This record gives sequence, C-alpha cells and structure tokens, in this order.
Amino acid sequence: MNTLLKEPTPGPSVTMPRCTRARLLIFALLLPLLLTACPKKPREPGLPPEPEQRRPEIIYPNGEESPERQAANELMEEGIQALRDDDPEKAEWHLQEAIRIAPAYGPPYFWLARTKYELDDMTRAWDLLDRAELLIGQDPYWLERIDQLRQAISDFR
Repeated sequence: MNTLLKEPTPGPSVTMPRCTRARLLIFALLLPLLLTACPKKPREPGLPPEPEQRRPEIIYPNGEESPERQAANELMEEGIQALRDDDPEKAEWHLQEAIRIAPAYGPPYFWLARTKYELDDMTRAWDLLDRAELLIGQDPYWLERIDQLRQAISDFR
C-alpha cells in the first residue's frame, strides 16, 4: 500500500488544563491594552527635551560658538526686537525656536519668560525663569535680571 494514502497515526496528544488556556487567552487579549495604556507623558510645548536627549551646544576652544548657539542667538535677537516692537506673539515664536535649537542655552528662556510676562502668563513666566537660572548658572548680570523679572511677576500677582 502506498504510504502517501495511509492515514496518519495519531501522535501523543498534548492537552492543556482549561485554566491555563483561559489564562493564555486573557493574556493575549489584554497584552495590546497593556502596551498602549501607558503612553509617555506629553511635554508642554516650548519646553526642551529632557536633559539626556539634549545635544550639547559647544563653544569651541578658539572661543567661537557652535552653529546651534549662533542660530539660537540670531533667533533670540529677533525675538527681543519683536518685544521692542510690541509684538509678543512674534517674539514668542522666535524665542521658542531658539530654545528648540539650543535647549541648554539659558538666555532665550529669560526672554521667553519676559514675553510670557507681557502676555500675562505669570505661571509660565515663573517656570521659564527657573529654567533660565538653572542653565545660566552664577552669572551676576543674568541673575540680577532674573530677580528683577521675578519681582515684577510677584508684584503683578
């Protein structure tokens, strides 16, 4: 007789207890839910990436700034000019772009805080001043300006 026409002989049967099958079914159904249930917390717009994601802005040994820092300075100057021209919305855009390009550079945070102050967003202005102070460090010029703006915000509240 031809071996191809023969019925296969049943092999050893593998049976699973019902509770194990039910657990596997529940797990298979819940796995996609578990994987999508905990999305990352969205960042507030205008804030830079978390520190481990930042690209360093370099000041080279010869004293020249990195292209990122140069671009951020240009955008910051345009933002300052927009503030002087009484256009805080335009200033806000330029300063947020400067922060996006060079997130570890402190002065654009100060100027964005100043812009938020002009737009009456005191809470956001205060938070931006905290970030500016952290990034700027112990520079007396900037610390004095930050303290002056904090005082103005406190007086406004």
